[in-house]
This record gives sequence, structure tokens and C-alpha cells, in this order.
Amino acid sequence: MNNNKFLVINFNKNIFYIKLKNASIEIFNSTFHRTIQQNVEMFDVKYSPNFIFILFLTFDSKLGLIKLNISQLDDIIIQWLKTSSYSYRKMDFISLEITKTSIHFFYRLSNLKNTISYIYHGIVSNSCQSYELCKINSLKYSCPLYTTLLDDKLILLICEDYNKNTYSLREIDDNNSIKIKSFDIPNAFAVNVLSAENEIIIFYNKTLNKDIFLFQRSITCFQDKFLFSEESQINVNVSITKPMLSFYNNKFYLNWSAGLNFYITTSYDLKNWTSVVTIENNNNNIAATIFKISSTFSVFNGFISEKIFAKSLFYNELLKNDEVPNPPIAIPLITTTTSTDTKANFDTTENTVTKNNDKFTNYLLSIINSLTLKYLRLLHEKDKEIDSLKTSLNTTNKQFEKRVSRFVGLNIKTRKYYEDLISNLLNVIDDKSKIIDELLRLNNKNNK
Repeated sequence: MNNNKFLVINFNKNIFYIKLKNASIEIFNSTFHRTIQQNVEMFDVKYSPNFIFILFLTFDSKLGLIKLNISQLDDIIIQWLKTSSYSYRKMDFISLEITKTSIHFFYRLSNLKNTISYIYHGIVSNSCQSYELCKINSLKYSCPLYTTLLDDKLILLICEDYNKNTYSLREIDDNNSIKIKSFDIPNAFAVNVLSAENEIIIFYNKTLNKDIFLFQRSITCFQDKFLFSEESQINVNVSITKPMLSFYNNKFYLNWSAGLNFYITTSYDLKNWTSVVTIENNNNNIAATIFKISSTFSVFNGFISEKIFAKSLFYNELLKNDEVPNPPIAIPLITTTTSTDTKANFDTTENTVTKNNDKFTNYLLSIINSLTLKYLRLLHEKDKEIDSLKTSLNTTNKQFEKRVSRFVGLNIKTRKYYEDLISNLLNVIDDKSKIIDELLRLNNKNNK
């Protein structure tokens, strides 16, 4: 669930890491290593313009919030939150979300005897009280709640019934929670939720004919109304299970791990996907969240490893600072010591040359990636122009068709009107002719 996070943070050229190791939250880079909280069972991380917030649960069921100043890493504030406690319920899920005005925290209390669970919501303030938000039917190791922001609106996607795949969408503010809609996603598992521009994308797996496929369904926010699309399959010609997804630089990234390798593909519209890139790796893959903080804030979810972290084709794009001509080299996760003998000096020189070659290689890859991205952006812009022209043409055609339809309808009505009028006139003429014939008959009779 949310107890094995690894975070890479690039804050204005300074790269550091946050991870949970041996029940302790650690923050480190090449110059320092610090444990900021011990006895931690799980944690969740969110950000604001100047601070990293870490919500954590201790093994003795205490819920706390760490406020970390990312420009002054020694400036750490810990605040303990009040939670509801029951002897027959256990806290086994926590979640954190931050809006412009409030810090929201959520947790699940599970009944030890059955699958009935309770979701609680609280706002960090002087009292830090929490209240029961809803009762759900969920498994202990399933994710019951997904949070996302749309125009600073806090949106919740809650799994109300795990067995029936029933979900509900809620909007929540500082005062109350508004339930928008309940809906089913039959046979879905491994659910992911992602916000992109003005919509929420729900990704999930389904098994069809013994094969696993990935599907998506979008929820668009339009004039304070939420519009639900039909589900559609994501076609990348390979089976994908438990993917990690990101919306980064106006593009969707789809990452997944299988065996010793992990894979990446991208799309602008969730319909057309690039060829799958395989990144070979002999070490364990690490699921990570990469924060890039400068004048703007970007988040990327994916896999990294000690071996290829600094050499990944995607590393330069995800961690580079745009104003720096040479991409920074990632800090190694494992450090080594060197001796002073001749062989060690030779090895050090060789390592230096290798590192310089790696830097040059990374620089070339950065240029290639930059040119490729510029080409893709230009291609994307042209595709948008073409789509805009098609839309405009379709709109014009529809307007023309409506006008033609109105003219045809008016012509039919006019024709029918005159046909009826002519028919009535012919009937009148026929009646007049009969009267004239009768008058002529009477006149001839009188003349005789």
C-alpha cells in the first residue's frame, strides 16, 4: 500500500531522497544523511510551494505530520494529530492532500473481525480533530481512497464495496463532503487514479479470455458538473499489470515492471501510444515518485534503479533544470571508498574517465531528448491545429446541414400548404361548376 515509498526531490538543482528504511523515515543526499522519524509503519507525502509534508503512522497507532522546509532541511516541525480509536478497529491506511487553504488527512479504521471499514477525514488546525466520513466494505490490503485536485477542488474517489467494484466520487471542502455519484467498474482490479488538466482518469486492469488488459475511464469537470465517459481499452500490444502512471509536461506516461526490466510508453490522448521502451536492469526495480521543484512543480511516478538511474533516457527530462545547459548527474544511492595504493589510483582515474564519458553521453542524450521533445511538441501542436480545423469544419458542416434541413422542412411545409390551398380551390371550383350546371339545367327547363 503506502508504506514503501521512495522519493527523489529536485529542488532548484539540489537533489535529495526520502525513503522508509528499518521503520525510519530518512532524508539524504551526497552531503548529509538524517533520520527524521522512527517507529514508522507507513507514510504519505505531499507538497506545497516551499514545504514537504509527511503524514506518518507509528507502530503504536499514533498519527503525525512532519513539515519540512525544503530550502532549510534542518527546519523540521512535527505535529501530532487526534484520531478516533477503538479496541476492535485498527488503522491500516493513511492519505494526505493539500489545497491552497487547508491540509487534509484521511485514515481507515478496519474492523478486526470482518471487512467493514471506516474512512475518517480531518483538517490540520489547532485542534486537528477528525470525523467519520463513510463506512465501506474493503479488504485490508486494498486501497480504499484516492485523492486528487481539480482547480484546487479536493476530489475523493472511494471504493465503497471491493467485492462489487462500487465506487463513489465526492467533493470535499473545509465544511462538508458532497457525494456526486456512485458507479460500478465491473471486474476491475489494480486501480490507479490520475488527474490531468480538467479531468480525472481512472485506470484499471481486467481479465478477458485469460489475458490481462488495461482500461481507462475519464471523469471531466465542466461548469461544476462531472461528466463520466464510457470505458475504453488502452492498446499497447503487451500485458500490463499494476502500472504506474503520470501526467507530466502535458503527456501521459505509462510505466510498469516485469522481471528484471521495466518499461515505458507515452501518449498525448490515451489512444495513440508510442512504441514501448525497455530499460534493462540487473538490480531490483524501485517504485518512486520524482518531485521537480523550481518556478513550477512537477510530479512523475515511475521505476528507477541504482544501476540506470543516472543513465536513463528519461532521467535528463525528469530531473534536469531547464536553465542549466548540462544535465545534473544523479547522486549514487550506494557510496564506495578508495584506497591510496597504485591500483586504487589507477581505478580512480579509470572511474573518472568513465564518469566523464557518462556525463558526455548523458549530455548527448539530453540534446537528443530535447530535440525529440521539441519535435513531438511541434507535431502535437500541428495535430491540435488539424483537430481544431476538423472541429471547425464539422461545426460549419453541421450548421450548414441544419440550415439546409430547415429550408427543406420549410419547403415541404410551403408545398403542402399550397397543395392544400389548390385542392380547396379546386373543390370550390367543382362546387361552383355543379351549381352552374344545375342553374343551366333549370334555365333550359323553364325555356321549354
